[in-house]
Amino acid sequence: MCGIAGYVDKNALKPDAIASVQNMQQWLSHRGPDGEGEYKARQLYLVMKRLSIIDIDGGQQPLYNEDNSIVLIANGEVYNYIELTEDLQKKGHQFQTHSDCETIIHLYEEYGIDCVKYLRGMFAFALYDIAKNKLIIGRDHMGEKPIYLYQTEDSIFFASELKALLASKAIPFELEPDSLNLYLHYRYVPEPLTPIKGIRKLPAGCLLEIDLNQWLLKETKYWRIEDANPIHGNPESILKEELETIGRLTVRSDRPIGIALSGGLDSSLIAKLAATYSNNEIHAFTVGYPGYPDYDERKEAKELAEQLGIKFSDIELSTDEMVKQFKAVTIACDDPIADISSYGYFSVMKLAHQKDVPVVFLGQGPDELFWGYEWVKEAYEESIKKKNLLHKGWLAFPYYLRFRLPESMSLGFLKEWLYDLGGFNSSYVYFKSLLKNKDNHLVFYDVDPNFQTMQEVKKLLHGSKIEHVSHEQAAPYISTFDKSHNVDVLITKLICETYLQENGIVQGDRLSMACSVEVRLPLIDHVFVEKVIGLRKTKSDFNEAPKFWFRQTLKHFLSPDIINRKKRPFSPPVDEWRNKLLEVYEEDLVDGYLIKNSYISKEGLSAIMKKSKKDFKLRILLYQILVFNCWCSEMEKIATGETTWQAFSKMLL
Repeated sequence: MCGIAGYVDKNALKPDAIASVQNMQQWLSHRGPDGEGEYKARQLYLVMKRLSIIDIDGGQQPLYNEDNSIVLIANGEVYNYIELTEDLQKKGHQFQTHSDCETIIHLYEEYGIDCVKYLRGMFAFALYDIAKNKLIIGRDHMGEKPIYLYQTEDSIFFASELKALLASKAIPFELEPDSLNLYLHYRYVPEPLTPIKGIRKLPAGCLLEIDLNQWLLKETKYWRIEDANPIHGNPESILKEELETIGRLTVRSDRPIGIALSGGLDSSLIAKLAATYSNNEIHAFTVGYPGYPDYDERKEAKELAEQLGIKFSDIELSTDEMVKQFKAVTIACDDPIADISSYGYFSVMKLAHQKDVPVVFLGQGPDELFWGYEWVKEAYEESIKKKNLLHKGWLAFPYYLRFRLPESMSLGFLKEWLYDLGGFNSSYVYFKSLLKNKDNHLVFYDVDPNFQTMQEVKKLLHGSKIEHVSHEQAAPYISTFDKSHNVDVLITKLICETYLQENGIVQGDRLSMACSVEVRLPLIDHVFVEKVIGLRKTKSDFNEAPKFWFRQTLKHFLSPDIINRKKRPFSPPVDEWRNKLLEVYEEDLVDGYLIKNSYISKEGLSAIMKKSKKDFKLRILLYQILVFNCWCSEMEKIATGETTWQAFSKMLL
């Protein structure tokens, strides 16, 4: 696990670019405290920072092939490296280290850019083919490891973190107004966009090839969720076999491993797999809250840890400490993410670091893959109705017809109910409006209350740079109907490529690496995801109970009392934390970056603050604005050099 960065020039390296890359390398130190490396050629400069997990003594980077004609810097873990190494050695390849990432080089020698198709794991890499004078930048299938890009007409900067790019001092800090529109709708900025003009992410499952001789750039999407082959068979047995394989592959580590354990279904499975397949020292980490409220998860987590015979540590999260760490956690997230649970992620990783456990497993994925969110199920149902609307026109009206009982037997309510013909008239008016304005976009975030709230507050932003914040501009970002794929497959793709990728995965990676800890997400292994999608192409699990296939499979791993437990995520005292943050940082918000730079109007903010006292939806929106305002202020300090990496590190202590 590492942080990587670099610079590529159409002509030749410039002195100021060299200094910029060195700045980026320093700002990746938290991602790699155990070593560093660099490679410099006429047109490029590659650097990295290393966190040693596999081949601790011998896996220093850059890595090379047998004749040093191929150079690699990489971030992540190739879980199937033992199997790949054995196969490549049979083909005559000679390995210089026991590093899992060295397999990427020899796979490239054997298969060219198709090398990524053989990798099972999480990775982001830059591979330089000296003979061809070609640089290849790649990112893993599900987007676990990040790559940020800043491209000009004749150069490209790239790095594992947005902070590092800004710290280069080569990139101006300027917001992209459209990204703020997206952020206010989604609570994050969906990739490949970022909030900064000119900076984007290399999308998950993509390769960027740069021919330095002719300065030709080619971006290729080598993997898509929806392209999984259909699978016929028993979901329970197929998924069980894949989970056993995941257990064997993902526990490989030359250092102790930990589990972020909530006592719930997903993390309990991860703990069971680790305890079953690892010969390593295993620790469980969890969080709790003062007074052991109902949502405190420590009791169940400790019981499971004792059953599995693994060490257990917990940390109690106080509101005051959360407020104190707010700015540090906001910066550490790298992207602006309005998720109050960020502090819980960070606290677990900080605890793991203190216990000298540099690898931590998280149970993310099953909620997104197996209908764990009610609003996603609603989006599927509404998309099916819309699909009928697009294909059948007026014949689809029965799908939208909603009869209802009167809310009360009082005369007023009865008259209103009769006037509406029990729901017929309102259903008709709604359906008629859909026919008039129909488009071919799936219904997805449209059903999310936060997304809908933006429609209500547009008028409060009058006079600002986002005066024209658009619900319509945000909605089409989602996706269109595709005749070749099932709607349930497309909805699964969307939740994975939006909420899972930009909220869950980003927080896991950035907040762990801020503490020099590697996070692994076994349950979004791309082969496992392909099995789920392949099964869904031949049979539907939508009408089953939430996470039905997953729960059925877990009978082979966990006891019934654990499987039947109520979902227990790392769930903080949301209202208390949010209200305290708004109280403490209200002045920063009123006189902050967004107001000073006219991204929102002072009048609009005042109106939102006033109305939020009686409207919890606007309270949530106000918290989102607070996070973004803090993010802008602190990131601008990094871009100008006011905040150094050393100062950032002290904030995290």
